[in-house]
Amino acid sequence: MALRLVFAVSLVLVNERGTVQFGNSIPRRAKDDPSVVFRVTFHLPKFLQAKPFNLKERRAVDRPLQYEESLNLVEIFLHRAGRYRKRQALLYKQGGCYQRLTWDEWADQIRKVALGLHSLHVQKGDRVAILSENRPEWTVADFAILSLGAVNVPLYPTSASMEITYILEHAECEIIFLSNLAQFEKIRNFIIESPRIRKVVIF
Repeated sequence: MALRLVFAVSLVLVNERGTVQFGNSIPRRAKDDPSVVFRVTFHLPKFLQAKPFNLKERRAVDRPLQYEESLNLVEIFLHRAGRYRKRQALLYKQGGCYQRLTWDEWADQIRKVALGLHSLHVQKGDRVAILSENRPEWTVADFAILSLGAVNVPLYPTSASMEITYILEHAECEIIFLSNLAQFEKIRNFIIESPRIRKVVIF
């Protein structure tokens, strides 16, 4: 299983005193400090020099995730990936055989795709569409989009071409993930004619 776009997220604690980089672990919430905000952001030079899942802060990763720390899906995912690493995360069928994907492998694919989106200047609030059947790549694209603060616009793969193009146009999507060439053919004319579409990614 491979994706043609190939990313990196890190957690940052932000308050009026500045920012503190935490890698991929989840720091303790600063109690009674309303100015503290956790967010997923990018520090590309530092990230590209770092190894995936450098778990120096073992206590933050190993301990159970508390409800009050569950700020968004990306942070929860990073915590789980850092905790379970080599364990099986996904099981999917390919070529008639079941394949396994570990948490490390899953997270690494998400980072690579997110880095690809970042290189395409995808920013917070941008709309990125996914036209695909249920498959592991769907989750990879979804988490990559969310980690940038962008908006995932999911499209039913069985929808008619007119329905898909209507949603793409009104959602003002600029990038589209497609599961195969058959899906591309359904919206080929729209992609060619639309001045907004910047990139099409086929799994």
